[in-house]
Amino acid sequence: MNRALMHRWQLELDRKVSALERELNQQMGDLLQQEIDREVLESVREQHLCQQGWHRVPAWVISRESQDVTRWLAENCRGRHERFCGRVVFELLEDAVAFAMVWA
Repeated sequence: MNRALMHRWQLELDRKVSALERELNQQMGDLLQQEIDREVLESVREQHLCQQGWHRVPAWVISRESQDVTRWLAENCRGRHERFCGRVVFELLEDAVAFAMVWA
């Protein structure tokens, strides 16, 4: 009887763990899909700006802290700029060149 009770508890525990694993997998999948969607939308926006004549500086150029970059952008850009996952896109070529010279 004791063994039967332990077996029943183990089956119930396995069922609950399995349900939690499925729920966790679903939540992780949803988060991953949201991140993919965000990346795709940012990429489309970045491409759209570049097609309008904006200038892209790749992420590998940026070698310093994000706060330093943000401060430099605010203080030194004459035109508009947007950041995409480490990359920066500038409206003015002069801003893109100055940025690359400082941060490369």
